[in-house]
Amino acid sequence: MVAINFGISSNPARDGSVSDARLINAFVERGGQDAKTPAPVYSTPGYKRFNSLDSPSGERGMIVVGDSIYTVIGTQVVKIGLDGSFVIIGGITGTDPVFMARNNRTIPQVGIVANGQFFIAEGTSFAQVTDPDVGSPNGLISIDGYFVLSQDSGKFIWTDQNDGNTINALNFATAESDPDGLTRPFVYGNSDLALFGTETIEIWRNTGNVNGIFEPLQGINITKGTISPHTVVEVDNAVIFVDHLGMVRRMRGDYNPVKISPVGLDLAISELSRGEIKTLKAMTYSFQGHEFYTLSSSQFTWEFDAATEQWHERESYQIGRWNISNSVSFNGKTILGHYNIGRLYEMDVDVGDEDGEHMIFDIRSPITHAFPKRVLAEKMEISMVVGQGINSNNPLLSNPQVSLSHSKDGGRTWSPGQSRSLGKIGEYRKKLTWRNLGEIKEGGYIWRITSASPVLRGILLADLTIGGAEG
Repeated sequence: MVAINFGISSNPARDGSVSDARLINAFVERGGQDAKTPAPVYSTPGYKRFNSLDSPSGERGMIVVGDSIYTVIGTQVVKIGLDGSFVIIGGITGTDPVFMARNNRTIPQVGIVANGQFFIAEGTSFAQVTDPDVGSPNGLISIDGYFVLSQDSGKFIWTDQNDGNTINALNFATAESDPDGLTRPFVYGNSDLALFGTETIEIWRNTGNVNGIFEPLQGINITKGTISPHTVVEVDNAVIFVDHLGMVRRMRGDYNPVKISPVGLDLAISELSRGEIKTLKAMTYSFQGHEFYTLSSSQFTWEFDAATEQWHERESYQIGRWNISNSVSFNGKTILGHYNIGRLYEMDVDVGDEDGEHMIFDIRSPITHAFPKRVLAEKMEISMVVGQGINSNNPLLSNPQVSLSHSKDGGRTWSPGQSRSLGKIGEYRKKLTWRNLGEIKEGGYIWRITSASPVLRGILLADLTIGGAEG
């Protein structure tokens, strides 16, 4: 018997004859030294509707303030309560993602930058800040109670402390170490102001100097910037972003952005146009001990798991990418925003689909081969999570299924899938076996496991019985 590795990450190569290893709607978890397997692969959590919000345009940004969520849904600015009830407090034109931040006022103000304009929401009031010193901002962050707004020119301004409506004409500075302008500001390590340019990052700090609140830290020269401002996210006490060369980097406390993207993701980003790279969008969320960095384009979604430092992919049914683009933690729940429809959802570990739509668990193994020999694939036995069926009239729930197929040509085409039951409720000793799977020639097989059943799905171990080796 030969142990079959279904992989621990997504990393397809330039050509499938080298690798087409994929984890789609699946993630790896450390099993520990006493586990049956050191790296079980589980299905990602699904979600259900959070409230009745519904708009034909997507969710553009959201932030939690106390017992409320402020979000921009389509052209509407909405305040949402703990029970999901909501009130529309204003409007912002456009469809692009927005920047949102809050200050430390007793009743916090929420700043929003969109379409080169600056807005303030406070309670249920909402208005544009028309002070000419605002200029035409392209990004926003809050640090030490100050709203900081960046501009393409490299200039940035800040409001009075905890007063987003007041801007002193002297509250500005310019990032000047490199003439690459600014694409956004960001808070780095709780105390530093990271000013992202297209090719560099400058680090400034609140010194409290009456002649200039923010001053640059000397001796720090970060030669990686971003043209994708909405990819800059804090995850697990580090800043992750897509750099100007199209690689994902993580910057910790040493101001050194280290590449963390695998070849497969680098290739996917390289196939985008410059305009598409500019509109890349990232978010973060936590789930049962895992903290994820989620990066989406119109064509893909990849996730980095800070707990395992592995990548996997997300795909909503038949659209190629995950349909979620924003997330916040609110009242013990993970609230998700749809990128294309103005709806909010609640992540739920007990939900194996996406608000009733299929969430396909799709695992593709590294290549199995005996090069230069040929062998017969006589029997495949796979240990999976079984007995998860639910009493239901829906056969996908009552008798969950899994399908095994294979590819002889690097993932270009696949054999017809052969289905097996994952076990009805309580069938915890269910065995999954496939026989007479054909001849594995020099190019090898890629094995593929798929399941649309909305229950917990997981792969533990797999073994292949081979025979008939030929030179």
